[in-house]
Amino acid sequence: MTEISFPEPRIGPEWTRRRIGAFRDPAAFERFAAVYREAMDGLPEPDEQRTVDTSYGTVRVYRFGSGDGVPLVLMPGRQSCTPLWRTNLPGLMGSGHPVYAVDGLGEPGCSVQSAPMTSGADQAVWIDEMLAGLALSRAHVLGVSIGGWLAVQVALHRPERIASVIALDPAHTFAQLSWKMLVASLGSVLPGMPEGLRNRLWAGSPVGSTTPRSTLRAG
Repeated sequence: MTEISFPEPRIGPEWTRRRIGAFRDPAAFERFAAVYREAMDGLPEPDEQRTVDTSYGTVRVYRFGSGDGVPLVLMPGRQSCTPLWRTNLPGLMGSGHPVYAVDGLGEPGCSVQSAPMTSGADQAVWIDEMLAGLALSRAHVLGVSIGGWLAVQVALHRPERIASVIALDPAHTFAQLSWKMLVASLGSVLPGMPEGLRNRLWAGSPVGSTTPRSTLRAG
């Protein structure tokens, strides 16, 4: 069983008004923490668990495997975190490259945002500082969806540590978001939207899905 240490979370609407990621209330955090622990138990045991200080908050990173190859850094998509990579990790760990899975700032997970980010350049700063804090002079950065966009941003604005970028279906990078995606995104955050429908719009999981990864994305 993976032992997870949770930092003190941001809780309450005053943080979201300041454009800082936060949990709605203590009960919401406790529900998330329980599912996060369950989902992490479905992953290979991390070789290392780190919390790295950056200008925009503290970032949780897990290292899986080892090797002499240039490290591979995984950036998850919106409303997701390290357990997203459960299916991929066993194969990636056998590649000869140490694999670092990141909980993104401003997203549900064990990272804690402390300052608003208003541009791709801001996002690039915390990623570059995270790589420096991990003592990674070069890294391949693989991201999916918003994580792909983040990988591109750090390559554009802070390229010194970037060996390569692998962007899987990167959001808002090579084309504008479709109207369907915009409607789904708005529908997932509108006040008064039934929770089951909001979860389905955002997570893409059937209402009532009980796998830890689906619950993390929905909840």
